[in-house]
Amino acid sequence: MRSAIPVGGDAAVDAALVSLIEVLTAPHVPDRSDHAGWAALLPDWLLRRFATPATREQKLAWLEQWRRMSPERQAAAEAERGWELGQWLYWVLGAGGLWRLAGYDHAAPGGGLRVVLEHDDDPFPQAALTWMIDVAGGEAGEAVPLT
Repeated sequence: MRSAIPVGGDAAVDAALVSLIEVLTAPHVPDRSDHAGWAALLPDWLLRRFATPATREQKLAWLEQWRRMSPERQAAAEAERGWELGQWLYWVLGAGGLWRLAGYDHAAPGGGLRVVLEHDDDPFPQAALTWMIDVAGGEAGEAVPLT
């Protein structure tokens, strides 16, 4: 299946996301574990927003607390924690296996930007993608199926 997520934002948001998507979908990219290689490719506006990597012990302690939370509080805690570079790359480079970033188009109403994905299941997890759009200054719309 293919879906598109419309992006609400101005021309600067569109330009920032198009540039980033072109980097992420280039034929030759570093391995997702090569954080230094990615730091050389990704824009500063994105790199500044990643959370500081946690130690294994910190991750286990956070997970223990998270498991005791209500579903609503879990979602809020995940948003507050933020994304580490490696976690985010796992999803946007398709390692999660649930979706793959396929590119972009300008087919949203009024010629607006849409981020295009390929996926097997619907619904599919979108948190890494919506975070990317938010950090760029845009607003992610609801995913729409493409024919």
